Amino acid sequence: RALAAANAHVSIVEAERDLPREGDLDIPSRALFKDGMHLSPAGHQALAELIAPVLADALGTGPVR
Repeated sequence: RALAAANAHVSIVEAERDLPREGDLDIPSRALFKDGMHLSPAGHQALAELIAPVLADALGTGPVR
C-alpha cells in the first residue's frame, strides 16, 4: 500500500475486500472457490471483473465493457 501511495502509476486491487461476500459473513463467497484456496470459474470471473477496469485505466484503453 505504501508503494501505491507513493507512486501514481502503481495500483492495488483489493480482491479479498471487494469479492462478493458470503451472506452475513465478512468473507468472500464460498461459490468463488473450488476448495478452500483455489478459485472456481465463478471466482476467476469475479477476480477478472475487479482487475479489468484497473488494468484498462493503467493501459489507457478506456472503459471495460
